[in-house]
Amino acid sequence: MFKFLPLLLLGFIACTRALPINEDNEDRKPAPVEIIRSVINKESDGGYQVDNASADGIERKEEGNITYDAEGNPALEVHGSYSYVNEFGETVVVNYTAGVNGFVPTGNVINKEISDVAAAAKDLPKYETEAAAQFGKN
Repeated sequence: MFKFLPLLLLGFIACTRALPINEDNEDRKPAPVEIIRSVINKESDGGYQVDNASADGIERKEEGNITYDAEGNPALEVHGSYSYVNEFGETVVVNYTAGVNGFVPTGNVINKEISDVAAAAKDLPKYETEAAAQFGKN
């Protein structure tokens, strides 16, 4: 039992040293970031547009539209982008589309192979629609 006492004591000391000394320390709290643009438009058919920007360089723009397939079923198709300034001062931009054919990201930090595979996969048949019709199942 006494073999574990020094280890237990060291563990207790390590835990107490990791605790913050003063939780009200203002230096540890991030400064509020000013919102310089915030626009949200909702369409009566379910579509929308979002355009946000903050003073720290973060931006987001997105548009969603309702589309209909051959049978008249509605689906939400989204395209948009977001950007931010990374720790090296570089602006990172990600563009994307999303909808019935999946999510397809592109951008200067997205590996090209990931974007290519996602773009190719969006054109694959969906079991619930094309493949089900091909095999006579609905």
